[in-house]
Amino acid sequence: MSRYTAWCETEGSAASVDAVDAEDAAMQWAALHDADGGGNYIVDNCLFPVVHVRAPDGTLSRWRVEGEWDPIYSASEMDEGEGDDR
Repeated sequence: MSRYTAWCETEGSAASVDAVDAEDAAMQWAALHDADGGGNYIVDNCLFPVVHVRAPDGTLSRWRVEGEWDPIYSASEMDEGEGDDR
């Protein structure tokens, strides 16, 4: 991983992230933006920002980011006699 800088001019926010490439850095910026903003505007498809990324070698690229909800579930085996949800 390398250190990338990602920012969005219209949203006025920037982040330095450890990423495998520029695309990963843009996606990390989106996740941080949604988490810090108190809402999930990118995941909710209310916002499709253009993210600028500067690679460690100085190369610049632009990425349009979007998101989607990806629910994750888990299950744990219950012992005999434990309560149920009914």
